[in-house]
Amino acid sequence: MRKAVLMALALAALTTSTPRVDARRASYTDHDWNVYLYDNCGMPDQADGGLQAAERSVVWLHDGDDQQLRLKLDGGDVGGCRSDHKNRNGARFWERAELLQATRMETGEFHEVSFEAEFPEGFIMKRENFFQIHGWSKECPSAPIAMMQFDRGKLRLRLLRGTIEGGAEQGARPYRGDLEDVLQIDISISDLRNSRNKFRIIFDARKISGTISIWLNGESLVQEEALTFEACARPRIKLGIYRPGHEGNSRSVLHIDKVLVNSTWNNRSGGF
Repeated sequence: MRKAVLMALALAALTTSTPRVDARRASYTDHDWNVYLYDNCGMPDQADGGLQAAERSVVWLHDGDDQQLRLKLDGGDVGGCRSDHKNRNGARFWERAELLQATRMETGEFHEVSFEAEFPEGFIMKRENFFQIHGWSKECPSAPIAMMQFDRGKLRLRLLRGTIEGGAEQGARPYRGDLEDVLQIDISISDLRNSRNKFRIIFDARKISGTISIWLNGESLVQEEALTFEACARPRIKLGIYRPGHEGNSRSVLHIDKVLVNSTWNNRSGGF
C-alpha cells in the first residue's frame, strides 16, 4: 500500500517535458523506465528558470522517439541538501545534481537495478559519485550502503561494512560503519566515453548482512560482495552527480536512460 501511495504522489509531480528547475520535487520517468526519480533537495540552478537547456542542471535530451535525462554539474554548484553546505568528509561544501528513487527497496527482498549511462564530459575530479544505494531516512541516520564513483577518472565501488545490527532500532546511537573500496578491476573514464554503458546490480537485502553483484556491459565487476546496513535503513537508489566541492572543479555531465528496479521476495529461480 505504501508503495502505491508513493507512486501516485510521484505521478502527480511528473513532468515529461522540460523539467521544472525552479521547484523541488520535480519528478522524472520515461516509457522505458519503471521507476520515478525526483529532485528531493533542489538543483544548483533552481533559482534561475530562464537558463538555456545546455546550462540547466537537469534536462531531457530528445532523439526521435528516444530521450535521455542529462544531469550537469559545474565547479561551485553547491547541492540543495542541508548537509551540502557543511564542512565534512574532507570538503568545505558538496556539489550535487542528483535524483532520488520515489519508492524504496524493501529490506527482506532481492532487488535488481539496471540503467544505461553515458559520461560525455568530466568525471576526472575527486570522488564523483554517479550511483548510490542510500539508506538514510529521518528515523535512521544510515550511511550510504553502496556508491559507484570515479575518483580522478578511475572507477571505484565503495560498500558499507561494520554497522551494528539493530543499533538504531534499539535506541542506541547507530554505528554508521565504514565505506570500503572493493573493486579490483582497473577501469578508466576514458574506457567508457562515447558509448551507452549498461549497468546491472543485484542487491540482496534479505538480511542486513547483505550482498551486491554488479555487471558493466555484461562483464562482472563484483560477485556477492558483502555489505551491511542498519535494520532501520530504507534503501533507495540515487542517480546523478555528487562530489566534494571546489570552485576549480571541472564540468561533469551524465546521461541516464532505461532505469529499472525489480524486486522479489526470493531468488529461487536464480534470476528475475
